[in-house]
Amino acid sequence: MITFYQIASCIETACHPCHRYLLTSTFPPPTLCVIQTYAISMPRDVANLLNIVAPVFSFSISGLGLPLQCVSLSSFYQRLLVGMLTPYLLCLAILLGSILYCLLRIVKASVCPCLKSACHAGAFAALPAMLVISFLAFPAVSSLAFRGLQCEEFEDSHGVQRRLKADYEVDCDNEDDYGPVKRLSWLAIVLYPIGVPALYCLLLRAAKTAIVKDRPTALSRALGWLHRDFEPECFYWEILEVFH
Repeated sequence: MITFYQIASCIETACHPCHRYLLTSTFPPPTLCVIQTYAISMPRDVANLLNIVAPVFSFSISGLGLPLQCVSLSSFYQRLLVGMLTPYLLCLAILLGSILYCLLRIVKASVCPCLKSACHAGAFAALPAMLVISFLAFPAVSSLAFRGLQCEEFEDSHGVQRRLKADYEVDCDNEDDYGPVKRLSWLAIVLYPIGVPALYCLLLRAAKTAIVKDRPTALSRALGWLHRDFEPECFYWEILEVFH
């Protein structure tokens, strides 16, 4: 069963026990009040699938009882930085772990350890998991990055102000305030909306012959997650899906 909430803003300021400063901003964060709910029953198979995947995709720090302010993730800049770096750090950890595992297997087999061959084997073994992580992170980080370039105008007694829509504490007319956010947003755009499809394109292009002629190689097998659901002639289709 899925529940939809109709939400209204309450006229009161949300204060956290972790706040160690006075809320003097012109734009205080309002608390939200649920005024009406709607419940929709789902088919049993769909409900079972949602029960399995929902905890994975709904994970949040706040769900652990830790307000974002307590872990220094209250600002848009910090959220974007963490969201941008976390997938790369996960991929790096998986890659290093895979290389170490391959190296230990070589040593255990009483074969003269070769770091180069262990790196190649570890990279191919880790590539499928790294592709999945990049695919899952791509829409969320891309959306967050573009939100860092969206400012909204407000009129008050001091004139017209431009504030970041994702974080009203950021003044878009103040270079010290908005400059770091803008530069980080452009970096995230280069790494994700541009970088991820470009990486897929380069990897698939390198494995094109093996995929089209159905002569599997270590690289084409590692890239199976990107092309196995499509005809060999349409091996690039996942890139179009990513842009879509």
